[in-house]
Amino acid sequence: MEKPKVLFIIYSINQSAVGGHFHSLISLTDSLSEDINYIIINLGKAFSPILKEKKEAFFIQACKRTFFNTCLKLTKIIKETNPTSIHAFDRISLIYANQATFFKNRTLIFTKCGGPNEKTIPYSDISIFFSKENLNYFSTKNLFNTEIYFLPNRVNGIIEQDKNRIEQLKREYQLNGKTIFIRIARFSELHKISIIQTINLFKLYHEKINKNSKLLLIGVNQSADVTNQICQKIENLPAFIITSDNYTQNASSLLGVADFIVATGRGVMEAAGLSNKKLFVPIETSPYPIPITSENFDKLFHYNFSPRIKGVEIDFDKIYTELKDKTTTIEFINKIFSEYFDINTIKDTYLTIYNRKAHKPRRKFLLAIYQIKMVLNYFGIG
Repeated sequence: MEKPKVLFIIYSINQSAVGGHFHSLISLTDSLSEDINYIIINLGKAFSPILKEKKEAFFIQACKRTFFNTCLKLTKIIKETNPTSIHAFDRISLIYANQATFFKNRTLIFTKCGGPNEKTIPYSDISIFFSKENLNYFSTKNLFNTEIYFLPNRVNGIIEQDKNRIEQLKREYQLNGKTIFIRIARFSELHKISIIQTINLFKLYHEKINKNSKLLLIGVNQSADVTNQICQKIENLPAFIITSDNYTQNASSLLGVADFIVATGRGVMEAAGLSNKKLFVPIETSPYPIPITSENFDKLFHYNFSPRIKGVEIDFDKIYTELKDKTTTIEFINKIFSEYFDINTIKDTYLTIYNRKAHKPRRKFLLAIYQIKMVLNYFGIG
């Protein structure tokens, strides 16, 4: 049987181009590399450093001003490579893919990689959702009978830890013999609250439980203002802001240095594959991240471990207990990785999707109007 040929499209909305959906795309293509033929087109402001090393990845600079020219370039690539499926990994990529394939009989796939619900989603033959929050919302707004899959974000096996860089990190910040907290996140307004919550959690532990501890905050500096605010928050604490490329690139390979990990979304899944780690998730309504336990896992999973989580009990005694007794939930964390987060357990489902045939809706006039509306929305009109 001939391998499916897939064209992946992903958009860089800023110069750093290091969002979690880039890592999700890499995990997927790496796990299916023996089963599909593929290329990746990275549209947007910058070529993601996460994709640059892949020989299958190519960059096309794109913005609203060059929208139609970029669509023509995509149309030419589709004609030359003749993919059976086109898989967009974000809303903007899906808008471009729709325009480039409107008159082409290609299966159009969209992955909604978590995040808040949006009022509308451009058309696709198949939509994949990482969170039940998004799945449930879209299911009530499925105008064109799009085929829907719930395939939570996953990682390609246990993340290999970079022993050399971990040892370098230990030497540089004198971590040997210390209990280590870690938060990997960009220094931006989007992640500021979760970083501050991490500092609060560490401060509680450091002052009430164990002085022999340190906090590592690792991430790309996207906002000098946010970084300055964080600097003020960690004043007089054994905490470090780490923004050098040596540590921010492929930072998940450094998680092994930590005892306590604060993470969201994909970061939870990467951390869950490691042994003897306690995981906490930031939550907007709490001054502290909350521990992942068997009691709250389903609710956290529903929201793809997003800080937007609603309806979760915030038990400060439980938070303190989990900090003090590190072994209470470790066995549970190790169990959920193989059951929920390993992408190799759902490879067959993705191969089924990539062998699907396109089924453009009969209401083509309505679809055309809808597509025009999506483009106008992209340009901030309507």
